[in-house]
Amino acid sequence: MRKVENLSKGKSRNQRWVNGFGSLAFFLLLALQYTAKPDDGSFVKSLVIGSRSAFKVPILSATPYGSSLFDGDKDLLPDSLEWVTLSDPTRSDTDRDGFSDFLEVVNYSSPRIVGKHNSFKAAFRVLVNLEPNKTFLNQKDLWAHCLFHVPIGGLEKVLAFSLFVDVGGIRYPLAAIMNNGLRDIKESSDGKGGKFIRLSYRFSVNAYSMPGALTISGVAIFNGRVFKSGSFLSKDNGAFFSLVRLSPNDLAFQSAGKQEVTNPFWHKNRVCVFKLDTQAIGGAGVLCEVVSSKCQSASRLRCAPNCLKMKGLTFILPDGLGVVVGG
Repeated sequence: MRKVENLSKGKSRNQRWVNGFGSLAFFLLLALQYTAKPDDGSFVKSLVIGSRSAFKVPILSATPYGSSLFDGDKDLLPDSLEWVTLSDPTRSDTDRDGFSDFLEVVNYSSPRIVGKHNSFKAAFRVLVNLEPNKTFLNQKDLWAHCLFHVPIGGLEKVLAFSLFVDVGGIRYPLAAIMNNGLRDIKESSDGKGGKFIRLSYRFSVNAYSMPGALTISGVAIFNGRVFKSGSFLSKDNGAFFSLVRLSPNDLAFQSAGKQEVTNPFWHKNRVCVFKLDTQAIGGAGVLCEVVSSKCQSASRLRCAPNCLKMKGLTFILPDGLGVVVGG
């Protein structure tokens, strides 16, 4: 493995400037939309970061069926997110191994594979899914779900928490958007005196101006540790894919939402499984290459028709592969 100081070195200075400016404009517009838009009063009025008493958990009414946050099996993972995590939205323990889907997902384990888990360690994970905007055809709702397992206490134990987005090696803080983007807080007991917690943020973005690849990441401090997690999104032929762990040795390119599966040639009951190799490390992050890909049997899922053509695809993960898929 070779070390590279600048992964964008091959591009001209003007090209890098244009790409960076386009990404900056995209997220400035997103930030302005939410800083200028008042909160609707249904959820937390504000979220102060960096204080023991920063979080106020509201009493929320039941989420109606068919909404973006509907959770049919009551495992704290919305049905729309369970499409991305490869879990069963009708069963809180997809593989029936005695560990809930939430516990396995927050610990980067696959809810479809029976395995051993450290059930009650502190954990944090950021996951993303996309849904069509119900008002504007050219917009999508980007949902960022922040999952916590706090072994002792609850959300009040989180000393600091922030979200940011990485595009082309440039990091943009999302602190301004977090205040009015928070749409749901749910928690449940882990049965050992701790809490499973989900914070869900919604950002409406223009589907056509979204970058071809980005990472929504988060940092949280609790239980005496600093946790980093992120969710990688890649655009191919107009559809967005998320990078998720399928098994200890395999990763999957899963569509970022059921609505992303619009091509009639998608293979039913299949999922695109692949392996990665690290090509270079530089200031922008880790450059990875897909070295093999195939459509593998997986009930209820869909495999992209161009899965086999993904071999040779390269992309940058700002904080490394472990932040996105664990390990």
